[in-house]
Amino acid sequence: MSPEGFYRDSHNLDALKALLLDPISAIPPAPFRAAAFDERSDSTVDAPIQEPAAGDVLLFDGLFLSRPELRHYWDYLIYVDSEQRVTNSRISAASADCPPGVMAFWHLVRWWAMLERYVVGQRLYISECAPRSRADAVVDNNDLEHPSLMLRSPARP
Repeated sequence: MSPEGFYRDSHNLDALKALLLDPISAIPPAPFRAAAFDERSDSTVDAPIQEPAAGDVLLFDGLFLSRPELRHYWDYLIYVDSEQRVTNSRISAASADCPPGVMAFWHLVRWWAMLERYVVGQRLYISECAPRSRADAVVDNNDLEHPSLMLRSPARP
């Protein structure tokens, strides 16, 4: 439940690489599995083996994709920045559900622990991996009414 755990342990990188990224990155691409875990049910998934077809493109969405262990898999990286909007949304949710009286204290302590985990974990990732500077494109999605797009030629190692 720690911020460090959120950043470092949210994903099974070994399974992701072995079942999906390594096979489709091979030349020629090899059979792969598109899923290994279902977050909602918190259980493993036995996804069918799929054969890649000529011209297939992998569009991969997720957290912490600029991690050093994953960088070499991406041909084009888009970083979507919505950190402030998501944090504000979580704060609003905590406030809206707050019970009256003394129970409010425990409610807010629980929410604060969750917020700290996500916010500090995200900041740890940003500090270590500099995803904005590594991305080919950055979408600032903090204002859903006015998202902005910035294209760049990154200096990715």
